[in-house]
Amino acid sequence: MLHYVVLGFAPGIFWLWYFRHKDDLEPEPKSLLIKAFIVGAASAFLALLMRPSLEALLPVAGEWYGVVIDAYGVTALFEELIKLTAFMAVAYIDRELDEPLDGIMYGVAVALGFASVENVIYLEATGNWIVVAQRSFTAVLAHVAFTGSLGYFYGAAKFSHGLRKLGLMLAGIVVAVIPHGTYDYFLFTGGRQALLSLAVVLPLSLVMLGLKIRWHRARSQDYHPENV
Repeated sequence: MLHYVVLGFAPGIFWLWYFRHKDDLEPEPKSLLIKAFIVGAASAFLALLMRPSLEALLPVAGEWYGVVIDAYGVTALFEELIKLTAFMAVAYIDRELDEPLDGIMYGVAVALGFASVENVIYLEATGNWIVVAQRSFTAVLAHVAFTGSLGYFYGAAKFSHGLRKLGLMLAGIVVAVIPHGTYDYFLFTGGRQALLSLAVVLPLSLVMLGLKIRWHRARSQDYHPENV
């Protein structure tokens, strides 16, 4: 079991190191990123415990609308709200989150912790390390793209007020759930449509996250005038 944990968490730790180096102008404390990663991992266990109750509410298996509800509701919305709870508990309330780019970094850390636990579960179920190798560049990065974007909007919301703050928070959920649900919907339907998740939804989601990172790296000094 220990080697499953090591193999399952290795990709998440690598990607956490990679993305932290994207925040080189005002890097986040390693201790807080690790805490976000750990709480994200813990949130995956909460999702695992609660999911059967949600699945019991699904319409009859095989109906197309059941697949839609499963993809967008039971999987995407539910998982993103679970990860959002972890993000809010660790990062949103911390003074280290002092620019929107930080929201991305902590969202990524939470997502990687969550995805790492999923890796261990899949590895234990299949006993095949190739599954984790494949997930390292698919499902793991999908979680990064979806929850990293969620963190971006909540990072921006922290510096807003009133209706704008509420709008940014709602937008964060939408931009995470829609691509997440679409990604899962194509996978759940299987066949050639499953390729759309990997060839279209995932690349576009990662590109959008990369653009957000690039944009706010360029604006980082606006939030830290003392460093100019």
